[in-house]
Amino acid sequence: MDKYYTISGLEDYLDEDKLPRLESENTNTLYAKAVLSRKPKHIVSNSNLGVDNNSYKFYIAVDAKQQAYNPTNKNQPTGNFVDRTCKSKYSFVQVNYYVFNKYLKFLTTQNSSWIKEINRDLI
Repeated sequence: MDKYYTISGLEDYLDEDKLPRLESENTNTLYAKAVLSRKPKHIVSNSNLGVDNNSYKFYIAVDAKQQAYNPTNKNQPTGNFVDRTCKSKYSFVQVNYYVFNKYLKFLTTQNSSWIKEINRDLI
């Protein structure tokens, strides 16, 4: 089961770790997601067919300049003219669990110092 995260205050519910979650990804307030890693089905393999329920790929929202997206910042960098007019406010980039966990802390606390740390890790 995939997990969808938003900023504190816009959540559908809080999970067991008190993280703000959404029920589906079809919303404009989705800022992070953990997607089950899909393993290929090998014809000759009898084990690990299909989906491993403990293996996730982690994604966070980034702006046009590929920096962690801060939905509380009204002065969020918007990139150039093409980025502002032709693209959405943010896209998703795959990150490791360490960066993903920092972004979840930002979404929960809305403390912008987490964004600065994440951006250092993204370089």
